[in-house]
Amino acid sequence: MIEKKLLIVAMALAMSSANAQVGVNTVTPNPKSALDVVSKNRNTGTLLTRLSSTDRDNIAPGASENGLTIFNTTTNCYDIWVWDTTNAKGDWKSLCGQEQGNIDFTDCSLISVSGAYDINKPISQQNIYINIPVRVTKLGVYSYTATVNGITFIASGSFTSLGNQNVILYPSSGTPGAVGTYNATVTIKPTITDANGIICTNVAVRFLTRSTSKLVVVNINGSNEETGLITGCNHSSGNAGGKIGSWLTGGAAPAGGSVGSALSYAGTQSIEVKCVSPTSAIAVSDALVNASIVYLNGRNSGEYNSGTVSLIKDWVNSGRGILIDQGDEINELQFSEALGYFVEADASGTATVIPSNLSQVLVAPTGYTLPYTTPTAVPRQASNQAFIATNVAGTVKYGVRTSDSSRNLMVANIDNNSGVFIFGDKYGDNSDVATAQLFTNVFAWALHNVQVYGN
Repeated sequence: MIEKKLLIVAMALAMSSANAQVGVNTVTPNPKSALDVVSKNRNTGTLLTRLSSTDRDNIAPGASENGLTIFNTTTNCYDIWVWDTTNAKGDWKSLCGQEQGNIDFTDCSLISVSGAYDINKPISQQNIYINIPVRVTKLGVYSYTATVNGITFIASGSFTSLGNQNVILYPSSGTPGAVGTYNATVTIKPTITDANGIICTNVAVRFLTRSTSKLVVVNINGSNEETGLITGCNHSSGNAGGKIGSWLTGGAAPAGGSVGSALSYAGTQSIEVKCVSPTSAIAVSDALVNASIVYLNGRNSGEYNSGTVSLIKDWVNSGRGILIDQGDEINELQFSEALGYFVEADASGTATVIPSNLSQVLVAPTGYTLPYTTPTAVPRQASNQAFIATNVAGTVKYGVRTSDSSRNLMVANIDNNSGVFIFGDKYGDNSDVATAQLFTNVFAWALHNVQVYGN
């Protein structure tokens, strides 16, 4: 029996050899195919060589490899090497329905880095990216890489529109080296001026550990009510803002009780609170470089300028940290309005807090114990206060007017470590225990979750 099977196999091989064909799971390969692979049970496929874009480029094929095919694990597409005999050059073509995209990019100084890399956290929890502003000149797929201190950043996808846009590279793999600032090597190819692209080596990336870093809170001053955090920033030690500021700088718990220090929530070596004038765009710009939290006082209509508003908007939209704003009517809406939140006049009354609408902050935060049980009501200051209207996607209301739940008094739009809290009333001026508890819970979440940016 065994001899009979061997004879059949030998005959099949001889037939395949005679016809210069190879059949897998078939003794009768298609006569027009050099290789015919059959799924024996109709439940299997064929796997070609699988390589990343970097590994693929290391093949360095030429004219004799015209037609070479691989599966690109970076773009999840089949790539074919196509040789242009007329111009004596080749290029990888994607089978994802698009060819290689192309861009106009020549100035490495335009590349920016948002955030810092915490070497004690896994890649999945990093809040850092490299931004490359490009002008797309040809639609198609792209794949750019950056390497620095043992970490590889990657951006891949498809350009679906022409013109100016940003390509964002996120950390993808590797093990970081020591703490410090290192220059990344960013490879961008092709470009319209060079098929081999451009390599930028002047992109500084900061690597740090949270436990040895400083968390910076920027208090943008304003003179409308005593809402500030620290001395010199229009604060009162008896108000919610002043109590929070004292706690941030090592003082007692804002609403009493056995609440941990602000540092215990931040997990950093220190916390610094800076007071900055809203009328100086230069001072605000300098302060925002290392800011993790920005807190806005109540302010008068002349206490801002368009430059400062733009800086705050860009800072928030870049995902660098948490903005905590409080405003009252038209003269204080400039910052929140720039972000899509509108403060409108309302009447006096009690604010009902809905903790479950913001449970990750006010009920069951991750990684620490909630400082206080979140109060379900806080007083408002006086008559003719304000509420917040917005259509910004992702916004939740966690505070409403008691007598009219359609009036939003406190809203938030946050992700894991950035976003905004908007208070329609100047709650930082309140001196009651409930407001201090609410403020503490909001600040504790911000301290614990924000990215830090240095020492």
